[in-house]
Amino acid sequence: MGLFKTDNRKQSVVLRRTGWAIASYIAYFVLGLLAVDAGLLQFPLQSYLFSFSLIFVVQIFFYMIVRTGYYERWRNSTFVFYQILFGFTALAYFMIFVVPDLRATLVNVALVGLLFGIFALERRHFYILAAVPFSIFTVLLVLDFSQGLNKDKMPVFLSEWIVSLFLLVSFSFIGSYLSGLRKNLRANKAQLHQQKDQLEVTHRELNSALRQMSEKAVRDELTGLYNRHQFSETMHSYIAITQTPGSPLGVMMMDVDNFKQVNDTHGHLAGDEILRSFKIIPENCLRKTDFIARYGGEEFVVLLPNTDLPTLEHIAERIRTFVASEVFDNIEKGFGVTVSIGTTHYQHRETVEEVIARADKALYQAKMGGRNQVVYIA
Repeated sequence: MGLFKTDNRKQSVVLRRTGWAIASYIAYFVLGLLAVDAGLLQFPLQSYLFSFSLIFVVQIFFYMIVRTGYYERWRNSTFVFYQILFGFTALAYFMIFVVPDLRATLVNVALVGLLFGIFALERRHFYILAAVPFSIFTVLLVLDFSQGLNKDKMPVFLSEWIVSLFLLVSFSFIGSYLSGLRKNLRANKAQLHQQKDQLEVTHRELNSALRQMSEKAVRDELTGLYNRHQFSETMHSYIAITQTPGSPLGVMMMDVDNFKQVNDTHGHLAGDEILRSFKIIPENCLRKTDFIARYGGEEFVVLLPNTDLPTLEHIAERIRTFVASEVFDNIEKGFGVTVSIGTTHYQHRETVEEVIARADKALYQAKMGGRNQVVYIA
């Protein structure tokens, strides 16, 4: 950080603008000294030095206000207006002591002051600031004319008055127009940022909606498990992996025992409660690589990649005992909810329909053998 630079970009801009103002006052101070020495400024040297000392103190005051961040209590345009208004007030003060031939020049010097605020001031600020030196110039001309001074130069002074009026009004109009353009650009930029943020929010919401729709397309609405369509897709993927020797694919079909009796005795809400309980089977009984889906009704299918027969039977028994141990709010404890499970392995070059048919056959044998058991068919 330096004298006119901070970590705050906006503050650095105002500091640099204040630095340029101080540099301008130094330049005017030197020119004023030359004018005093040449007699163009009828001003005692001590009074002149005191006046500029006061001006520099005020500029340092403005600098400290910016440096400490206190200026942010005002709008930027208001703060710049006060800075330039002080300079114009000092300019009007010195106009009283300069020879009449140079007063129009000082009025036109005000254009330099307006230039500092060309992108910051509002239209009313431009017209107020232009009115300060021009009004003093007008008052001094009227006083000279009323006192009979410089009557022979009045046509020249009047021409200078008209030119100064035209210059100040024109520059004020141009400055306010440019300031308005910049204000509109900032507003448009802010609007674009807002629209960009809205588009990003909409994009995120759309992606979220698409993800939800994708999930609904592959998930069973009641249980939250994958549906039959996704099972078919996954089965084909697992079969492709299973073509590698030494990676047997276990297939498991399971069905809730006496499900119709549950619905008839305890109602469909009790049946739905049982089906929903299957969504916790993956975290309690399966491995991360295993896949479970609701095949239809009270039937579920499980795919177990790279699973030999002992592991397949072990996982099937774990599921069977887990379901048998579950307690349901809508079913009395003595009813005993159980599942029958048929298991098999995918055989090389089999179709999906063929391996599912064999697993379903094993499930049928488990049902016929008394339910609540696991049957394997090779």
